[in-house]
Amino acid sequence: GGAARGAGAAGKEPFTIIFPRRKAGEEKRGADRPVIITLALLHELSDLPLGLAAERLGVSPTAVKKACRKLG
Repeated sequence: GGAARGAGAAGKEPFTIIFPRRKAGEEKRGADRPVIITLALLHELSDLPLGLAAERLGVSPTAVKKACRKLG
């Protein structure tokens, strides 16, 4: 999905927003919402394999990798 970047609520913690996309052949999902990823969230998931962390966030492993690169 696409991604956006900004500063946290207090303007201190950087974050990125991922907009999940449906997979080819998948029926339309109505409740998809953007996923906001912060460094703190990535740190919480850092002990998990990439695929499992992505599954918990509801995004693709590639989207998680892109978020990691953007946030440093």
